[in-house]
Amino acid sequence: NGRVTGIECVRMRLGSPDASGRAAPEPVPGSEFTLPADQVIKAIGQQKPALIAELGLATERGFVKVDEAYRTSIDRVYAGGDCIRARGAASTVMATQDGKLAARAIHEHLGAAAAAAD
Repeated sequence: NGRVTGIECVRMRLGSPDASGRAAPEPVPGSEFTLPADQVIKAIGQQKPALIAELGLATERGFVKVDEAYRTSIDRVYAGGDCIRARGAASTVMATQDGKLAARAIHEHLGAAAAAAD
C-alpha cells in the first residue's frame, strides 16, 4: 500500500585502516535486520526538516524541544541529533548517542504500556 513498515538495517564494523590511518566502516555479511516503524523521518545534514513545523513540535532556540527521555511535545514522537542541538563536528557522535538513549526510552515506555495492559 506504499506505507512504511520498517527500516532495513545492516550491522557495521570497522575495517582495516586506510592510507590516513582511519578505519572505515564496512557491513557485516548476513547481519541484515528490519526495525518495525510506521513513520521514518530522514534527517541527514544540518537543515531541519519542514516536518517539524508541519507536526507543530514545540521548539526552543530553533531546535526541537525534548525532555530527558528525548520525548517531544507530541505523544510517542521522539527526537535527537542535530534537530535538538548543534554540536559541529561531534554531531554524528552525539546523534548516535541520542538515538541509543531515545531507543532505550521508547523500549521502557512500550514495556510499561504492555505491563499496564496485562
